Amino acid sequence: MLTSHKDYYSLLDLDETASIQDIKRSYRRKAKYLHPDRNSNAGAAEQFIALSEAYQYLIQLKTRGIILPRRTSAKYTTENLIKQRQKKAREQAERLAKMRYEEFVNSEYNVVGEALANVTEHLIILLSLLFLILMPIFFSIRNEGSGFALFILFIFSPLFVYLFRNYSSDGFKKLPESFRILSKNRKVNGTILTLCSCIVFMRIGFQTMIPILWLTFIFIAIPLIVYSTLKFRKYAKGPGYVAGCLTPFYLSLAFFVNYVFSFNPMHEEYTFNKTYQTIHSKYSGTATQQTSLIVLENNAYDDFFGIRVFADYKPIAVTSKINYTFKKGVFGVRVMTSYYFK
Repeated sequence: MLTSHKDYYSLLDLDETASIQDIKRSYRRKAKYLHPDRNSNAGAAEQFIALSEAYQYLIQLKTRGIILPRRTSAKYTTENLIKQRQKKAREQAERLAKMRYEEFVNSEYNVVGEALANVTEHLIILLSLLFLILMPIFFSIRNEGSGFALFILFIFSPLFVYLFRNYSSDGFKKLPESFRILSKNRKVNGTILTLCSCIVFMRIGFQTMIPILWLTFIFIAIPLIVYSTLKFRKYAKGPGYVAGCLTPFYLSLAFFVNYVFSFNPMHEEYTFNKTYQTIHSKYSGTATQQTSLIVLENNAYDDFFGIRVFADYKPIAVTSKINYTFKKGVFGVRVMTSYYFK
């Protein structure tokens, strides 16, 4: 077992400034050469285990940071907790060494990492190209001249040179396969489903005419009930994934369908009062600031927070009337589809 961070980085031919992607890339390259099935040299197996231990430990270090003890006892010193992490990394490395080479290369652990790195690399390159193309157009529209745009391009030019110099067309050819691999990975799917659920909840959930307490119950209590039910029935196929990812996604999908296929528009106009908050500062004292939350006349829609709060308070500051467009959702639940200030 190695004893210091520098030993781990040295095994991977890296220094302590290496990123997670650098660690993964170096490990995959060296592991394929040192795997016991591919390398019959004496000590190759131990070298592979040491390399895998270094990888496991450094990934934990980069994602979770330096361990600090939470308790003041000899058992929970930083040194002992680091040793525990090293021991766990060693055990994981020994399990990888027992895999056949084909199993190791095609394992979810190895293949998903390569696929994710490939997709991430191309996403960064795509965003860089969009930045190069759209930035001069953006500054031209704002009449700020091309000089500033060229200055920004000059600052970022080393990054662009690095990206395109290290680009390989082989990665582009593997993109379809990378997407196929990621689409079958539960963690990736769970992340995408959760992101979609959050977007729908923020964009459509608050525009659906369901009181905020009931909305909270739907998106929090129902998944908890599903999880408890699956755990009680000893559901073996990931109750956390079903309750935490699939259930909110299907709920969000129902809200999305109800919103998109709404019909029978009706317009309602209200006067409103502005709201203010008091801000305390030790430098400027107490001040009052307007918020982006409004109170409709006669406390209309008082339980529907989502249609009374806005991203910007500036339009609210110059008017006192708002016109809503409501529609009937396909599932019978009304939605607010648009609004404008008068």
